[in-house]
Amino acid sequence: MADGINMRSVNRRSTSVVFTSDDENILVADKSGDVFKYSVTEPSSEGQLLMGHLSMLLDMKLTADDKYLVTCDRDEKIRVSHFPNAYNIYSYCLGHTDFVTHLAYIPGTEAIISASGDGTIRCWNLKGEALHCLSHGIQAKTEAEEPPLQQTKPSDCLAIIRCFAYNPHSGALAVTFDSSPVLQVYKVTNEEKTLCINLHDDHNLPCVPWDVQFGPDSSLWILLPLQEKPVALFTYLPEAGDADTFKIKELEVSSLSKEVLQIQKTLSEDWDFFKESLDVPCWTKALAKSRVDNTLDYLKRKEQQMKKKQQPKPSQSEGKLSEDSAKEPSAKVAKME
Repeated sequence: MADGINMRSVNRRSTSVVFTSDDENILVADKSGDVFKYSVTEPSSEGQLLMGHLSMLLDMKLTADDKYLVTCDRDEKIRVSHFPNAYNIYSYCLGHTDFVTHLAYIPGTEAIISASGDGTIRCWNLKGEALHCLSHGIQAKTEAEEPPLQQTKPSDCLAIIRCFAYNPHSGALAVTFDSSPVLQVYKVTNEEKTLCINLHDDHNLPCVPWDVQFGPDSSLWILLPLQEKPVALFTYLPEAGDADTFKIKELEVSSLSKEVLQIQKTLSEDWDFFKESLDVPCWTKALAKSRVDNTLDYLKRKEQQMKKKQQPKPSQSEGKLSEDSAKEPSAKVAKME
């Protein structure tokens, strides 16, 4: 084992991992909704349970001063807790109507950004107050052979956000989707103490990417499921005459550094390891809760009941005649005896 590296087991499958600002501890969120704290310097020590949600935790972030821990779950909730005493809840950010998959903390503003399966990207302050909300507008694509689903709300038609990366240096926010090859880049601005998110550019990728992250030099790295080109790099180019507006542009192979070319070569040579993930469905699809619409069945049963009530009932005289006719055969049998 190399120096400074240790391995340990966790209770359940992890969904998010963050380090504290001093790199002394690591926080691990799992699919059962719990958050554990593990010591980096004491690998033999057991994890300490900090908090728990009633549903699966999907992402978490620590504020820059390690004062608050922000978590989100499958039940549309965003929770802001004191750290390290996370049992002490500071606030809730409520407004999403579907699972919340991603969080980003904006240093210097005491604000967070969230992305949800309801098709919206929202800004909040740590007190739980909504600051901004927008819909990405990318439509979900289904296979041609799949029957059309009966939608219960407009957000069911929107693609689920798959990857979400924020660059605090430039204020850029990169977003990709699980059923669309579109890459969207937003600009997060804080003007006159008003936080806004505006779409600056979008780009059609060759396929749906696996992941997206910003590099140390603010370049945008895209991991693609393509053996011949597993990594693509993008940079920002300011619009002519407008320094606040930028366009994204993919870097040519000739302009890539030796390190990037070596990464591409290594991924291509080890493609047997990665190709097992090509046909694996995106993890976000399993988060959608089934919605059953019983309206048609209810109306059909109601119609049958109404028709049954409208059928004419037999009169009392008709009922008496039928009763007497039923008694006549038995009376004749008794007389013959």
